[in-house]
Amino acid sequence: METKTYWKSEGWFHSFAAMAEGRRRIRPKTQRFSLDIPRNKRAKAIIQALSVKNSAGELFVFDNFNLPQAKTRDVYALLKTLKLNEKKVLIVTEKKDEKLLLAFRNIPEVKIIRAIDLNAYDALNNKAILIEKEALKILEKRLEVK
Repeated sequence: METKTYWKSEGWFHSFAAMAEGRRRIRPKTQRFSLDIPRNKRAKAIIQALSVKNSAGELFVFDNFNLPQAKTRDVYALLKTLKLNEKKVLIVTEKKDEKLLLAFRNIPEVKIIRAIDLNAYDALNNKAILIEKEALKILEKRLEVK
């Protein structure tokens, strides 16, 4: 009389026995898909991106973005005078400013970031960059290449 087996007998028993004991025979391998770029290379990439924008005339430095009111109409007029009203614009500020966020939130092509969050992709992905003077000082301090 032949007995019926519930699993293949070739090469499977040890894994089955391990699972019955509550442990795994073969552990899953974790993969890491992110890359860590060295700080100096990141700084050089940002410097290179900003110099490309500067040589193309797409980098504008402002004293500050003090707005009397958080009106989209006013900031849209500013972009229109700079001929940037239909282009992707990156605004780099020293710190988070609620009035600035409220004024620019209805303009879809505008992105506002702090100076410490600036990266090379954001700098190159936008047509123009508007930077505050204080944010520029923060960038100079942050991008010191050693």
